[in-house]
Parts: sequence; structure tokens; C-alpha cells
Amino acid sequence: MLFINCEPDIAEEIEDYIWAHKNQAFFARTTEAAIRSLNQHEIGFVVLNIYNLRDAAILRYINEHYRDTEVLILASQEYDEIISLFKTGRYHVMRQPLHLSELKQNILSSSKCLEEM
Repeated sequence: MLFINCEPDIAEEIEDYIWAHKNQAFFARTTEAAIRSLNQHEIGFVVLNIYNLRDAAILRYINEHYRDTEVLILASQEYDEIISLFKTGRYHVMRQPLHLSELKQNILSSSKCLEEM
């Protein structure tokens, strides 16, 4: 699993949660780091926190190069139009503010995540 733009204080708890399920988590703070992780590791599930239009650029890359990768998007309602531009992929959207319990449930319910775990 790859987490992009994950809040640092939440990243540690998420990593502990993923490791408890015998899985590996990767974290990227930039689009370049995210692309590097996607190219270097077999990743079937991405959690993307969108703060601005630049953050959404990784969706285009995933859609073009990793079409089977599921993406859980964490975004405020103001980014609905941005997200709709990329709706050709396997995306799920969660609204901010993030509730960690909901995120964990979405991760567990993902078919790609279950294959990885």
C-alpha cells in the first residue's frame, strides 16, 4: 500500500496498523516520490490525500500506468470537480476531516488490499 500526502501524525498509526496485518506500507510526500514507489514496488492500493490541484496529478499517472490500482482519495468537498476529471480509474472518495476508523475500514474492505494482506 502506498500513502501519498499522509499527515505525519497519522502516518505512524497507519503504519502500525498495516504492519499488524502483516503488510507493508510506503509513504510519499511528493508526486515524484509516489511515482518512484509505484515503479519500484508492487502496489495494488493507494491512499491519496488531496490538498490542491498538483496533488491530483498523480491520479493521471496511476490511471495511465497502473489502471488496476485502487485509489482511496481523501479530499474536502471543494475538490469534487478535480476528482471528477479523473473518474476513469478505480477510485473511492472519503471526505475530510479524516476519521482514522473509517480509513481503516475502507482499507480492509478493498479487494486489492485484501489480496495484499
